[in-house]
Amino acid sequence: MGDSHKKSYEAALILIRHGESLWNEKNLFTGCVDVPLTRKGVEEAIEAGKRISNIPVDMIYTSALIRAQMTAMLAMTQHRRKKVPIVLHGESEQAVQWSQIYSEETRKRQFQSYLLGN
Repeated sequence: MGDSHKKSYEAALILIRHGESLWNEKNLFTGCVDVPLTRKGVEEAIEAGKRISNIPVDMIYTSALIRAQMTAMLAMTQHRRKKVPIVLHGESEQAVQWSQIYSEETRKRQFQSYLLGN
């Protein structure tokens, strides 16, 4: 068989960090606290989507945190295929424990942020 019958199997790993979150904007350490994107973070996710819009995407993995999931969904609104399977995976017990807020100072900041609508 000649080279014309060979199939090309290419793969790409695309890594995208989540867009700016509400706590990123305030220069607070987010860690596993589930904080959504800011308006700027939404714009960053859409821009990331434009940059990968012509790269085939077969699967997306995100953390269970809303900022990561929002980034993935917003990015994929820009993709040319407009159809991407989403793989959901549950959190481990350890991840749930890590997401707890242990610092009273952090708890106060989160509550203040919530009250201010930020």
